[in-house]
Amino acid sequence: MADNNSNTDKYILSSDIILTTNSGKSYTLASSNTSVKDVEVMYLHIYESIDTPYLLGEINITDVALNLVGTIPLQGMERITFGLKTPSQSDKEYKYDLRVYAIRNRFVTNKIQNYTLDLISYEGLRNEGVRVGKVLQGTGDKIVSDILKDYLDASSKIKNSDFEACKYRMKMIPSNKRPFDLISSILPKCVSSAANYSTDRPNTSSINISKQQTSNTNTPSKDSVDNLSGSAGYCFWETQEGYKFKSIDRMCSSGGQFGGDAPKDTFTYQLANVENQKPTKNIIEYNYVNEIDVLKKMRYGVYASLMVFFNPSTGQYEEYIFDIDKAYPQMAHLGTDEKIPDGPKQLSKYPTRIMTQFIDHETFYNEADIASPDPKDNSGGSSGTQFPDFKKYYASQSISRSLLMGNQQLNITISGNLTLRAGDKINVLLPNVMVEEKKKDSSKYDNQHSGVYLIKNISYEFDMSRGGKMNVATSNLTLIRDSFGVFNLTA
Repeated sequence: MADNNSNTDKYILSSDIILTTNSGKSYTLASSNTSVKDVEVMYLHIYESIDTPYLLGEINITDVALNLVGTIPLQGMERITFGLKTPSQSDKEYKYDLRVYAIRNRFVTNKIQNYTLDLISYEGLRNEGVRVGKVLQGTGDKIVSDILKDYLDASSKIKNSDFEACKYRMKMIPSNKRPFDLISSILPKCVSSAANYSTDRPNTSSINISKQQTSNTNTPSKDSVDNLSGSAGYCFWETQEGYKFKSIDRMCSSGGQFGGDAPKDTFTYQLANVENQKPTKNIIEYNYVNEIDVLKKMRYGVYASLMVFFNPSTGQYEEYIFDIDKAYPQMAHLGTDEKIPDGPKQLSKYPTRIMTQFIDHETFYNEADIASPDPKDNSGGSSGTQFPDFKKYYASQSISRSLLMGNQQLNITISGNLTLRAGDKINVLLPNVMVEEKKKDSSKYDNQHSGVYLIKNISYEFDMSRGGKMNVATSNLTLIRDSFGVFNLTA
């Protein structure tokens, strides 16, 4: 771990922290303009993650005289609302509306209680009591949007700009799954509408064990996946701004084929105090996490895998070999590596994971044409059939794509910054730790570990232990990316 002293920005409450009971009675826990004598908020934490479909938080309370736990009493589902501002953005207010779902670490000292309230978005609680029973069909983005609207009453948190369109339609029986569990199950199956799909089939070997099925199915060709551009795999999560549904390719891109936003800001770790350096742009501390684990990746089939598909309705058996060396150039990447490194390239020659999936599209698809995304398989039109077996082409790749994002993982602490969101990209400049006499003409920054990262998790942490004011505000970020290298080392 490296460490660096830096001044942190100060946040203020723009709206009181209010606890509202299930019966509608309100209690002020912290005020934006007056002191609250009977209760004091010690700290407030808010969490966002691209792996989590709801916001989380915690608020630590020193209860001097109100005895909220025993008087109300607190039972869960209580509403916590507040607003935040920072002096550097006086016109911008960040509003939060969360619910209590747990009380923990409660203790009493000299008749003064201290406890922590765990917070969650309302939809996170509602999700636990709702089941989806209706057949769903359409593109992935439509299905996700419909679930949020119809089952979680979350229309106000959906922005079209935060929902990336998917390429193919799907149809599924939800089997009374929870809404968020159902959404999670379709994420690996979604392909960005910006992805190019070749009219040539991916490389495959096929064995038909049904003579009847052989007569009405095209034999897959031996063409490779070289003409495929883009990959499967989406993320779904909630931020303070609402819900987001985006492909990994777009999240890793800054313009180009897949769109995507440029890095939001640049943060630098300074080995010494630098004149005119903005404290809010400093990295206070950083540490590396799980940089390389080849054995784990081999067992998950990141580099190469064999996917076996069996159709019980037709008797068709197919094997698809995934090779990261061929798929890697078609993906969007955060680093500068355009080709897979030599080590993983060698490992891609031998499948290290065997997976089996059932294909039974005949249960849902009753047309005469073959269920395929390939236009040439659709004799009645030019856009492919309605519910294609696209997972044959993308199933293995989507697993590899998601796990590649953990090739580099970096934790950093910066001054409190509510402008950053989980899913944003930032540019990180880390120092070259080589001893001075050996640096010579090398850069003062680490040209392998610096560069563009994706914010996987972010924790906004506010220390309010001194008079209810947000004296110290920090943001702890977990950053990930799939490849090494930096495009620009200019601070």
